[in-house]
Amino acid sequence: MRSTLTIVVPLVAPTPVSADPVKAESLDAAGKTAFQKGAFADAVVAFRAAFEEDARPDFLFNLAKAQQKLGDFGGAIETLDRYLEEVPKASDRKEIEAFQTFLRGKLEATKVHLTVRTNPGGALLRLDSEGGPTDHTTPWTGWVEPGRYKLALTKSGHTPVHHEFVVELGNERNLELRLTPMKTRPGGEPKVMVPPASATPEDSASGSAWPYVALGVAVAAGAGAAWAGGLSGRAAVEDAAKTRDRVEYREAIDRADQRTTVSNALGATAAVGLLAAGALWFVEF
Repeated sequence: MRSTLTIVVPLVAPTPVSADPVKAESLDAAGKTAFQKGAFADAVVAFRAAFEEDARPDFLFNLAKAQQKLGDFGGAIETLDRYLEEVPKASDRKEIEAFQTFLRGKLEATKVHLTVRTNPGGALLRLDSEGGPTDHTTPWTGWVEPGRYKLALTKSGHTPVHHEFVVELGNERNLELRLTPMKTRPGGEPKVMVPPASATPEDSASGSAWPYVALGVAVAAGAGAAWAGGLSGRAAVEDAAKTRDRVEYREAIDRADQRTTVSNALGATAAVGLLAAGALWFVEF
């Protein structure tokens, strides 16, 4: 394993037309100074800028070393992959590959490999942890710190999904999540249904309880109307049979009319309740 930051390679990538070697050397020198002081984040910025200014593979190796010191083992591995792409016949390929193997061991000892897939794919993924949120696009795979995570998925025309989960060291984690197409309101306007924060990957939002309330009112009113109507008919016959003169007969008829009015009102309420339940059911579901 090499102990210095700079390397000499027999092959180099073509120099971009807009390259500024002097500026690139200055940035590389600034990166080395930051590295020696232990300012590895500043070193990463400087080495990356040096490579963007002048695509020299040795800048990539320096960048990988700074990423390693910063604890970004996955980033260091990717940077070394890029280095080997730039210099496919590098004389130090075996040394670089051994370095990558070492970094993978460090990575697996401190982080967890996480994969998030969605059906359909192409969803925007926000992964939130104690270290702050990061944004990705599904399918996504990467290395994460152990701990508790909150996940949010959004995709045009689909219901957003929220999910919480725990990542434990030593256990690779794979998440498969289903996105549900949004319902459409009358007139073509999409109806957004957001699952609760504690939803599992297969959870989906459901409609409200109002359609059931309206249906319950309709059933109760209908039953009341039937009862009042039956009672009105029987009472009218019984009262008429008991009358002794015209006055009592008229009073019996009036009582029957009142019961009929109540029955009709309950029937109307039942009809309105059924119409409301049907409308709410269509809108909600």
